[in-house]
Amino acid sequence: GGTLRIIGGNTGKLTHSLIARGRFERVEDLRGATIGILNMTEGTFFQIKEMLSKHGLSYPRDYRVKETGGVPPRHKALIDGTIDAGLQ
Repeated sequence: GGTLRIIGGNTGKLTHSLIARGRFERVEDLRGATIGILNMTEGTFFQIKEMLSKHGLSYPRDYRVKETGGVPPRHKALIDGTIDAGLQ
């Protein structure tokens, strides 16, 4: 009801790169992995689902997600090994 309107967005293109721990060589190798996301209601969750589906992986059948928060805590989770991959 206000005077502002959203006229564009970036949901049509990915602003992050998928980064995974060293043992994963291909996207398909993420079957059974834990993927770090900000939360279940924002863009990276939906982008991960779409990205992995193009490689034959379906949520929640083929991988788990873990809410890590934004990029800095997701990076720490990758280093600590509490997630296997995430958008960075």
